[in-house]
Amino acid sequence: MENKVALITGGTSGIGKAIAIELASNNVTVIIGGRNEEKGQAVINNILESGGRATFYQGDFSKENGVEDFFSRINSSHSHIDFAINSAGTDEGIGSFTKDILEADFDKQLLVNLKSIWKCMKYELDKMLLNGTHGSIVNISSINGLGGTKGAAAYSAAKHGVIGLTKSAALEYATNKIRINVICPGMIMTPMLERVMHHISPENNEGIKTHFENNIPIGRIGFANEIATTVAFLCSDSSSYITGQTLVVDGGMTTQFR
Repeated sequence: MENKVALITGGTSGIGKAIAIELASNNVTVIIGGRNEEKGQAVINNILESGGRATFYQGDFSKENGVEDFFSRINSSHSHIDFAINSAGTDEGIGSFTKDILEADFDKQLLVNLKSIWKCMKYELDKMLLNGTHGSIVNISSINGLGGTKGAAAYSAAKHGVIGLTKSAALEYATNKIRINVICPGMIMTPMLERVMHHISPENNEGIKTHFENNIPIGRIGFANEIATTVAFLCSDSSSYITGQTLVVDGGMTTQFR
């Protein structure tokens, strides 16, 4: 993986941040995209201080032309990318039952959690094909992409879509030596999960955490770096015969249902 270039959308916090740091530690030059410039620069400084190579570009994928504007800057500064990790997402609207979901929240879920991944892939694939890169694309879905959860109908619908998108694209570009896989994280301690726990029980986060842990065979909530090392594996030559796969990283949580 040394001297390769990786693009990580949603790389300013949570799983995306952990992925950026992990890949940089493997001598990969990382390009990070996200909405919050201050958070993005903090990640960049972290990587640079550790001797890594990284650049941040602000990108708001919830806006109509957000993906286009983001990639226009990428294309001006980087001739190629070897790896692309589409990790940007939103939890806005989670908590409402199906009949109560606001149309604006439903549309934003589909725009950020599904459509923006497809739009990013268009640019990523074009760049890899143009440069003849034997690339790897990893999309981040969720265990909600494997089933449903009360209060998360729009989120689940979008995350199911990411899996279908990934599998179709993997079939289309396998002969171009571009591997495309999807990871479904389970309960991972991130700012998003903390917001969800607070929404469920503002006064008893520890109780909700214990409830979640009781439903995870391994007995604990996962860490973002455990997703990051999985991404690094899917980018590396060690996974050269893996494409079109859905890799579930959830401590065994969904095993009894699959």
